[in-house]
Amino acid sequence: METQEILKRYISENLLNSRFEVGAEDDLLGNDWVDSMGIMRLIAFIEEKFEITVPLEDVTIENFRTVQTIDTYLNK
Repeated sequence: METQEILKRYISENLLNSRFEVGAEDDLLGNDWVDSMGIMRLIAFIEEKFEITVPLEDVTIENFRTVQTIDTYLNK
């Protein structure tokens, strides 16, 4: 499964309680779908799933606004 699909599934099922499916370009923060606690849960998931560490200075709107920007960040 590709990274974007993994992220969309996690966000939809765990952060949005399966209310709807997230698209790759949906604004997670601007639409108030994911709050600061949700971002922290998402980062914990990313670190565990992809076996990386996300430094605090990388937790920015630019890196975590959409599934697509998260995917771009992870591929750096």
